[in-house]
Amino acid sequence: MKPLDIFLVLVVFFLLLPFSGCRSKRATSADIPVFFEGNGNRVENGAVSLTEHPYFVPERSDFMKQRKKELQSLMGDTATVEFTAYGDTLKMTMLSSVLFLDNSSTLKRGTESVLQKIRSFLQNNKLNMNVFVYTDSLGVAEYNLLLTEKRAKSLSLSFFPAQDSVKSRNVFVGKGAENPVGDNSTEKGRLRNRRVLFLIAR
Repeated sequence: MKPLDIFLVLVVFFLLLPFSGCRSKRATSADIPVFFEGNGNRVENGAVSLTEHPYFVPERSDFMKQRKKELQSLMGDTATVEFTAYGDTLKMTMLSSVLFLDNSSTLKRGTESVLQKIRSFLQNNKLNMNVFVYTDSLGVAEYNLLLTEKRAKSLSLSFFPAQDSVKSRNVFVGKGAENPVGDNSTEKGRLRNRRVLFLIAR
């Protein structure tokens, strides 16, 4: 092939490249099928990890920065609100003792007002969430898992009692003693592990 022919082929190639569909794009909620726990562990449904997602960009939009401030103000001392390490997702953690009676899936009296704040926050900002309920490692693992599953169901029914279409976009999962954030050999650590994790994103 003559040098002029090679030059023409290269010119055509670079002219067509922008239309080839190979350009990267910023991640959106449509690209990422489910949310992920704050430590990066996979969630159900066999979705890929955010860090494996080809379009993942760890940015924090002004919109979500404002939502973090709003949620912190709304919840006060009842919850810890922070960004996850995976970009535009808020992680809110509440101790189980704030929401549930001891060793029970029954919600405490007055909890409805707390849940209503979260519900209104989600609806007003058109956000979705995944909820993960944990316990410490004391006792029988099967019992701990069942307790967190029952607590997750209680929260689901309290948040969205009859809105199946909304439920499908907001997942509630009991995880037992998985993914501890504290030392289960100490009372302080076990208290931290008995928690409810809300992951909130667009």
